[in-house]
Amino acid sequence: MLLIEEKKNRPFIKFNAVQAIALGVVLFVINLKVLGLIPVIACVTPLIWLVVLWPAFIAFGGKYPELPFISNFIRKQGWV
Repeated sequence: MLLIEEKKNRPFIKFNAVQAIALGVVLFVINLKVLGLIPVIACVTPLIWLVVLWPAFIAFGGKYPELPFISNFIRKQGWV
C-alpha cells in the first residue's frame, strides 16, 4: 500500500502498513532467534498467526491498533 501514490498519503493506511512491516520484522527476528532454538515449531506457529491477525481485525473495523512498543516506536521515528 505504501507504493501506491493515492493510498500512501492517507494516514490510516500509512499507519497500518508501516506497523505491519514493523511487526513482520519483529516476528521474523523472534522466529530466527527464539523459535529457532525450539525443535517443536508446529505448536508455536498458530500463536504467531494469532499475533499477526489480531491487529488486522482491529484495523478492518476502522480503528488504529496499538501494539506494545511497535506503535510508539514508529511514531517516535516519524514514520507515521
